[in-house]
Parts: sequence; C-alpha cells; structure tokens
Amino acid sequence: MGKYPNKMGRITNVRLIDNSILKRLGENIVREIDYVGITDIQFIYDEHNGTYKVIEMNPRIWCSHETLPMNDINL
Repeated sequence: MGKYPNKMGRITNVRLIDNSILKRLGENIVREIDYVGITDIQFIYDEHNGTYKVIEMNPRIWCSHETLPMNDINL
C-alpha cells in the first residue's frame, strides 16, 4: 500500500474538524470515569436517530495522532 504524501505514514487522507458535540461527549466520558491522560475515543454517527455512539476508547496514541503536529496541534 502506497503512502501519499510520504511523511503522512499510514494515513493518506485526513480532515480535521472542530466538533463541539464530540468534544463535550469526550470530556463527559473521561470525567465520568475519572480518567487523566491521553486517550483516543472513537465515535460513529447514527444517521437513524442523529446521535453519536462510542465505538471504543484507547488510552494510548494511535496512528491518527501523526497528523496533529502537522496541523500545529501540540499535545
């Protein structure tokens, strides 16, 4: 599998968006479980009822975090 651009690693097409609903949901999740630290919470949008559902939460950095420094986001 090819990579383009080469410095993107495993990711070939990424679009970063500011979604206040997902941000609030993620903050509520980590607050409820009293979690402190980096985590990757994946959501899916349910078109049938217009809500987001949690797929999984991983307390580590995933490959998608490679794009953050490229977009001036410093964790």
